[in-house]
Amino acid sequence: MPKKIRIELDYDIGDFVYLVTDTDQQRRQVIAIIINPNGVLYRCMLGIEESCHYAIELSGEKQVI
Repeated sequence: MPKKIRIELDYDIGDFVYLVTDTDQQRRQVIAIIINPNGVLYRCMLGIEESCHYAIELSGEKQVI
């Protein structure tokens, strides 16, 4: 029998985010959401570079470092 689950997402596909540890605070765009046993990962694009991050690593606003 199928199992129904509800997941709250911090970001949606198309949202712009900033990597908290990025000293340059370059804007990235969420291009995919990956749900796995360890949690939700957000695949982000910066130019031609892709990277995956957990929500705790991202922010919707620039961080002052």
